[in-house]
Amino acid sequence: MSFRSTQVLKWDKFNMKELEDRIRKARMEKKIFVVFSGYEKIRESLLKRGWLEKIPDHRLYLISPTSEKFALGMLMKTTPFNFIWQRKTRPLKNVKDLNPCTNSIVRQRYMDFTTKDGINNCADNFKWNFIEGHTDLTYQRSHILSDKAMREEFSKDFRRTTLTNYILFLDCFMFIDNEIDFFFTISRKGISVDSIDFALKKVEDLIAEDKKVDYDDDHEKILLKFTKHEMELLDEIRQIINGTKRFKLLSHFDYSILRLQIDECALKILSHWPYLKYDGFKNVWIVKLIGSSSGYNVTVMNNEDKILKATENISHRYIVQKYVERPLIIHKRKFDIRVYVMTFIRNGFVDIWLYKDCYAKFCTKPFSLDNLDKSVHVSNYAVQKQFMNQQDSVPNAKENMWSLSQLIEYFTSTGHQYIWDEVIYPGIKKNLLAVIIASLEATELEVNNFELNGADFMIAYDYQPVLIEINSVPALYFSRTVVEMITNKLLEDVVKVVVDYRDDRKASTGDFELIHTHKIPQIQNFTPDLSINSVRLNHHIERTKSWKEKIISDISEDRNVVDVN
Repeated sequence: MSFRSTQVLKWDKFNMKELEDRIRKARMEKKIFVVFSGYEKIRESLLKRGWLEKIPDHRLYLISPTSEKFALGMLMKTTPFNFIWQRKTRPLKNVKDLNPCTNSIVRQRYMDFTTKDGINNCADNFKWNFIEGHTDLTYQRSHILSDKAMREEFSKDFRRTTLTNYILFLDCFMFIDNEIDFFFTISRKGISVDSIDFALKKVEDLIAEDKKVDYDDDHEKILLKFTKHEMELLDEIRQIINGTKRFKLLSHFDYSILRLQIDECALKILSHWPYLKYDGFKNVWIVKLIGSSSGYNVTVMNNEDKILKATENISHRYIVQKYVERPLIIHKRKFDIRVYVMTFIRNGFVDIWLYKDCYAKFCTKPFSLDNLDKSVHVSNYAVQKQFMNQQDSVPNAKENMWSLSQLIEYFTSTGHQYIWDEVIYPGIKKNLLAVIIASLEATELEVNNFELNGADFMIAYDYQPVLIEINSVPALYFSRTVVEMITNKLLEDVVKVVVDYRDDRKASTGDFELIHTHKIPQIQNFTPDLSINSVRLNHHIERTKSWKEKIISDISEDRNVVDVN
């Protein structure tokens, strides 16, 4: 006899009226839920609150037909649900009038911050949704290399960055007494200072053009279209920065005038393009394949031609993003911080919640801009698990991770015990609010829809968080020690917010903090500006007066690493 043909025969052991009464009661109280793909903590939390689980069809026939769970599942096959948790967002049919609590929020792709191109557009849209004291955004400028015009825009940015990096580099180090030998030689192999004159003039012209009210993109393109000789000077610039060439020291040359010109130009650069303070000097970029995740299809590069070559496959779409060359370094390693943010839509309002607990993910190899390998720069667990730790790896970092308490303990040991509460955490709040609020114009604001996202941040040398990306389906089911400690409680606290707090404003929300409530406008405007393809960093910084002093004091001997030790 087949499995299905025996099902009904086993039901006589149950009190069917009692089961039907339980289902009827759950329907009246709106306490029927569906959970796909594991997530046992969500299931446990709802069952503990007296909810009944409706088993999806694909799982129902894996359950013993002699069990009560199977009998309930069969009786509830056509029963509507009031809560659903999905691993992947799937469209729900015939549920609009029921308003089930659903862990997915639908956004138009052009403003979906969980995609690499969508977060770009949200970053650009941020300035139109700025809320004084609540939103701010530190997100490195990016280019989507999908057509010729966009590739040209990237090339302009890359060359402009080469020039500005050069001036800032010279301003920091060229005229320091103990750096003379790095820059100058009496050998015949020394080169002229023509590259400095070239960079000074180009940068001055670019700033002047950028300041014009009637900004002419074509003119800027001409300014950054170099002759063969100028391309040779660009190559000399890279060699000077890398230390493979030095200037010819001339006894009759008045370097004091040159020093003044460099200093004045550096101040103009940081006044006009303040975001360059995180750029460093090596012109390093991150190349990502749009649609990939977990650090796969990510390459770290510093050569314009190689970047354009690597992204020329027209069957794929790539994004190239300026790398933060001046990150905060702990035990010589670069790290990211993973935080969790949840958006919940209710009648007339959007609530944005930030989870107070988080963790740090470290790279296995020491930070260096001379080594562009993934093991040095891409901290995703899926990438780093492929590499072996070295003897000087981060202490007590199981699977290259630290809990928040370990991170704060480290900050405290370096004299920065308040830096998390006063700088980093508030900065994370402002960044996330900026992006989420910017996306609302292209969001379907369905009541009871919510979404839990994982967001990754780098921490810059000045402890300011820099947003890297936001994930739509953060990994919450791995058995990694640090992650498991957080996510088990995280999922339980999700239910506290979307079930308990929704019905009782005095209910506990666990470690979730309500960081903003946004009133929904009566009319939503879904008019996309599909022309947005490139953004610049928008953030507030101190003026440039002390910039040079900070760089000189912070940068280590190899001019690459900033450590708080």
